[in-house]
Amino acid sequence: MSYLRKLIDITASTLLLIAAVSCSDNEYIAEVDDPSVQPGDRAATIEVPLRFHVEKPSLIGKPLVNDIPSRAEGDEETDDPEKAAEEAINDIWVFQYDENGNQLIAPRFYKVESSEIRKLNIRLAEGNDSHVYVLANTGDETWAQDKDFTTLEKFVSYEYPFTEDNVEMGKDERLLMEGHVESTIRKETDLHPIDIHLTRM
Repeated sequence: MSYLRKLIDITASTLLLIAAVSCSDNEYIAEVDDPSVQPGDRAATIEVPLRFHVEKPSLIGKPLVNDIPSRAEGDEETDDPEKAAEEAINDIWVFQYDENGNQLIAPRFYKVESSEIRKLNIRLAEGNDSHVYVLANTGDETWAQDKDFTTLEKFVSYEYPFTEDNVEMGKDERLLMEGHVESTIRKETDLHPIDIHLTRM
């Protein structure tokens, strides 16, 4: 009887040890039915408001006609359709890395439904000195899926391919924009929006 009891105790201890080791190997074990979890996430995500600021375009060289006011110099006409097109955000890809430059969450795609929106709720992981990058207006919800952006170094070294077809903006196209911010993400009931300044690529 004591031999059987000893065997049961050893088996139970072994199972507990296996469970403890498997938990410590993962920073976050995803719930299977949690729709907010994606393959590649290394941490649990929380909903965070992101607020966009589109920087003014910078003028490279000098204009062909000097008497045309430049939007880069502060022409703030609200009914200027070209200016509206230059600042429109149709969609964004969000990337997040920890303080060591390792990917915290899988890249996420968000469709921006309104051209007037300047704030959007996204999902980020909690962390100190977190690097959040946004790439706007790829127009492709599968764009990042076949690319290796598992480290910050790989992300910033990626060169977006430009061809003659995408140098000029078509009627239904939007300018590519990029922005990033280094911020500590904390789960709070009154979480302030993360401000991110987007620059045209």
